[in-house]
Amino acid sequence: MRKFIHPLISRFWPNLITIIEAKLKFEKDVELKLLPDLCDAKKISLDIGVLWGAYTYEMQKYSKSIYCYEPNIN
Repeated sequence: MRKFIHPLISRFWPNLITIIEAKLKFEKDVELKLLPDLCDAKKISLDIGVLWGAYTYEMQKYSKSIYCYEPNIN
């Protein structure tokens, strides 16, 4: 994540960057832990807003198949 953040922000607010990274990691881990309960191996899953496919990759373990859609393609 740090490579996408402007160098001045990283230099003057390193604690803020650390807090943001920790929050994003925590939220991601919690949601990924819910996937086994939300997906069914006998059904098709939908990933709306797929972006890079991180959740799609994990959902494939628990789903029959997956349909992905990303509406924000520039």
